[in-house]
Amino acid sequence: MLHYATVPDAYDVAVLVTGDKDFMPAMIRTRQKGKKVCLASMRNSCNYDLLNPSSHVRDLDVIFLEDYLHDLIVPDQRLLDLEKSSPISPDDICEVICGLAEAAGGTITSREVGRQLKRVILEPKAGSSGGGGSIGGGDGNNAVAAQQHKNLLSVVKRHFVGVTPLVNNYPDVLRLNKLEVSPGVPR
Repeated sequence: MLHYATVPDAYDVAVLVTGDKDFMPAMIRTRQKGKKVCLASMRNSCNYDLLNPSSHVRDLDVIFLEDYLHDLIVPDQRLLDLEKSSPISPDDICEVICGLAEAAGGTITSREVGRQLKRVILEPKAGSSGGGGSIGGGDGNNAVAAQQHKNLLSVVKRHFVGVTPLVNNYPDVLRLNKLEVSPGVPR
């Protein structure tokens, strides 16, 4: 923001999305460079100093993002596609992961979840051409099974990119705990 304030005709109005007052010096310097500054923030997480007109850090009214969430947040197309085209529902995938975590004593690493999901082979229902299926066991190494059936990890990767984005899509069912690593201690 501040760098481009010195570039002629780079922009007219800087819109800073933050609630952190640590940006106040940059906002002030940007205004000193002749650019207008607008603040976009969430009401409940915006520092009062940014909202206070006497701070002289912005030129325009604050844009409160929660007023526009219905325009900003749209359904995740991957979830809609998964529900339409996958042989397994997102709820069933979450159920499998919860079962894996329970079998591991309540928690399981995302890497281990990936390994276990790769072993879960999705078998088409009898008389089905791939629309709907059931979960079958497997070691994930059977080449014939791999050609005829999909493993659950491939479905997760296709629709969510990986295990972590899947977990982030279902925070009410699954929780991701960040591993805290001490300096010098390998994972």
